[in-house]
Amino acid sequence: MKWAPIIAALVAIPVAYGALFFLGPGGTDVFAAEDQIVETVGALGLFMTSIFLLLLLIVGRRAGQLGMFKQMSLVGLVLLFFFGAGEEISWGQRYLGVATPTSWEERNVQGELNLHNIDTLSGWLDADYLFRAFWVILGIAIPIAAAVSPRVRAAIDRWIPVFPVWVAVVLVLNQLAAEAAGVLDRRQPTWYEGTYYTFDGARFEVTESILSVV
Repeated sequence: MKWAPIIAALVAIPVAYGALFFLGPGGTDVFAAEDQIVETVGALGLFMTSIFLLLLLIVGRRAGQLGMFKQMSLVGLVLLFFFGAGEEISWGQRYLGVATPTSWEERNVQGELNLHNIDTLSGWLDADYLFRAFWVILGIAIPIAAAVSPRVRAAIDRWIPVFPVWVAVVLVLNQLAAEAAGVLDRRQPTWYEGTYYTFDGARFEVTESILSVV
């Protein structure tokens, strides 16, 4: 297991959540609001992952190392991560100055040009729920199972890419830090001074961004 990413996470994760408590109102909003540092980093993380998976697909296909189903799964993941990057920044509508059509704005919880905030997506189709379920399965459960059993790794790797186990470790650390930040906020609610988001909203943006970068 690679320790460098885990050590980096042990430094970066506390800093990211700690910033919510110590930046003050203006600094916190610049850090966590729409199209600011946290969201932009998350979108870039998703985009770079899609590029990495695309290169993995191209190299593996040329070397004849990928079966048809794994090629299809890689194509699906490339498109999924690219879609996630676009959704994260509402397809750049604020950068480009594109207004949300009225009919769409009325159905979108945040009035944005994206799909994941559509008001009809709830329950099992809720974007946040699907995002977390995706990472629990692909980023935690599968890497741990593959690390425990070489036979399981070989079986799964025939169908989908298997992330290294350090990814699972970092994702678990991220969730533990998010929960710890929530406990701290309940004990010291005056420490968070952001005005754009509630604390839970800002905390989720940080959690989501770290997931995307990993």
